[in-house]
Amino acid sequence: MSHLYTATLITAQSVIPAKAGIQEKPGFRVKPGMTKGTGLMSLCIKTTMMRCAVAAAVGLGLAAMLVESAVAAPEGERRSPTPVSRGHVQDLGVDQIRRALVRSLEGLLRDHQGELHVRVVQPSVPLRIPSGRVDVQVLSGGSDLELGRLPFHVTVSVDGRRVQGLDVVADVEVLEDLITPIRAINVDETITADDVTHQRVSLPSLTHDFARTTDEVVGKRASHPLRAQAPIRVSGLGHAYAVRKGDHVTIEARRGGLTITASGVTKGVALIGQTVSVTNQDSGKEVRGKVVGPGLVRVEF
Repeated sequence: MSHLYTATLITAQSVIPAKAGIQEKPGFRVKPGMTKGTGLMSLCIKTTMMRCAVAAAVGLGLAAMLVESAVAAPEGERRSPTPVSRGHVQDLGVDQIRRALVRSLEGLLRDHQGELHVRVVQPSVPLRIPSGRVDVQVLSGGSDLELGRLPFHVTVSVDGRRVQGLDVVADVEVLEDLITPIRAINVDETITADDVTHQRVSLPSLTHDFARTTDEVVGKRASHPLRAQAPIRVSGLGHAYAVRKGDHVTIEARRGGLTITASGVTKGVALIGQTVSVTNQDSGKEVRGKVVGPGLVRVEF
């Protein structure tokens, strides 16, 4: 049987049948179909070589990428040279950060009846972190006293491993039902039940002395002007005056078992136990006496 030798790609022992169209003996003649068969064989060899070259190039490229990744990693943090695909990351939503802040701040409301609201200002978009179980902890920030726009520092962990620290800015608000005037109340005016109402108010601070019940304000005197719909501070109230300037009062004088009374008009204001000047309407004389009750002034003689 005649065979075809393939020079360097096929050894002398590896032969191809002469049906391809080439004779082993020198001085052969070209038979029909030899050129076409040779072309097909050459094409197969070229295709195989190209595939080998591409595979080698790809392998070298991946190796270079892995080496570069390992070199770029900080000392002590070199990771396995496994490329991270898109399926290995997730978004940390802004609402996840907000919920962590709420959990941290809820302890401040143990002694309050208010409703906590938190709105994250920064960051404003989701953050890309590795996939896994996420835990967000608030390390610092907020205040036991103040509310409003506050800074926080939080740490983000995935599967128990810290992956990122964040500086967060959030608006913190607490709403509470408080007593407010329905009209402006002047200095030294006595507050009545018809002057006030309950209203949900945004607190400026968690530590305050705003009135929560009507019993704390009704019958009290405003020691400074009170604005309508503004919370009333208990410290800004005083006991109502027992008498005011121009009030018609009873002047009472006692000695032993004798009691003398007369009508008078006060010249000023006074609380119970304080002294006030009173004009005796019968004699026109001015006397000073102690206020012992609403509309009653006692004098000594």
